[in-house]
Amino acid sequence: KTVVEHEGNLRFRKIVSMYADQYEKANRQEKTCMTEKIVQQIHAANGRFLKRDDFGDWEEVDHETARKKVAHAFRNRRKLFNGNGTYLR
Repeated sequence: KTVVEHEGNLRFRKIVSMYADQYEKANRQEKTCMTEKIVQQIHAANGRFLKRDDFGDWEEVDHETARKKVAHAFRNRRKLFNGNGTYLR
């Protein structure tokens, strides 16, 4: 399996999709709360946010980095879709 196909990443993208419309309409403070809620939701399901270390091994990131990863996922999702909800690619 590639990283993109990993079960946890698929679940993560599904959660981001569920919040996408609400996130796009939210102000900055609401977006921060939403990303915080998603991090908590992932952690509550025993999920983790990982990155590769300098040796190529996976390590868990801190809470703030995890929240930033969630916000980045929303931005990436926005880039992949056009105005009518279909993929640009």
